[in-house]
Amino acid sequence: MSNKLIIFTDLDGSLLDHMDYSYDAALGALERAHNHDIPVIPVTSKTLAEIKGYDALFADVPKVAENGMVIDLPQGYFGDAEYLVPGHSYEEIRAEVEALPAHLRQYFNGFFDMGISGVIEITGLPEARAVNAYHRNASEPFLWTGSDAALSELQSLLSPKGYKITQGGRFYHLMSEGGKDRAIEILIEKYQKKWGVEDVVSIALGDGPNDADMIGAASYGVKIPNHHGVVFDVANPRGEIIQAPYAGPKGWNASIHSLLDELGFSR
Repeated sequence: MSNKLIIFTDLDGSLLDHMDYSYDAALGALERAHNHDIPVIPVTSKTLAEIKGYDALFADVPKVAENGMVIDLPQGYFGDAEYLVPGHSYEEIRAEVEALPAHLRQYFNGFFDMGISGVIEITGLPEARAVNAYHRNASEPFLWTGSDAALSELQSLLSPKGYKITQGGRFYHLMSEGGKDRAIEILIEKYQKKWGVEDVVSIALGDGPNDADMIGAASYGVKIPNHHGVVFDVANPRGEIIQAPYAGPKGWNASIHSLLDELGFSR
């Protein structure tokens, strides 16, 4: 394998089991990637604080949080800034939510509205992890109880201001234009300079509509079956699109092993 390889992965429902957030079923492929010095980079709707709860996996690699709106770089990893927020701040996003017309605001139930107790109730997270999920830097997860037409109206209202709505496995997310695809493009460019190569092979895995653009931006995009039955398309993919054989970390593990076999990495 002459080219360098990077694995970008969604967490909930992909590398992490939807029910218990375990990654035990993916340990084989994770260890194989580690043995070949292949970075496994989280690209998730989770906050940076939530990702840092998995430092055993991600301590020494960049971390992409809040659907691409926060990029954290280990100190000195690329020799430049350690923290990037390529969009609106959380305070700006909350101000936009509070300024929504009443006929749309009534259907919008964000993390800020739920409070920590509400986040615990709807996610099943223990309190410490729910606190980490609640405190955000650049996006707002929300539940929508209105019609599709009203949701389209919300998007049309916010789009001219530089915002977009993306759908995850469980929540919608209000965030700036950009996303997971732009974040991995930024990191690929940085790795090209770090490694002194012109080409980097990338694998991206995810299970929700908010992963579609990231999956489409990779050399190999892996669609993992969604626990909630959410179906999504990947428009105009850059590379090959692969359907994982199983949901969650079991499907993650099988897909990575298969691709590493195909790309010539030894077991």
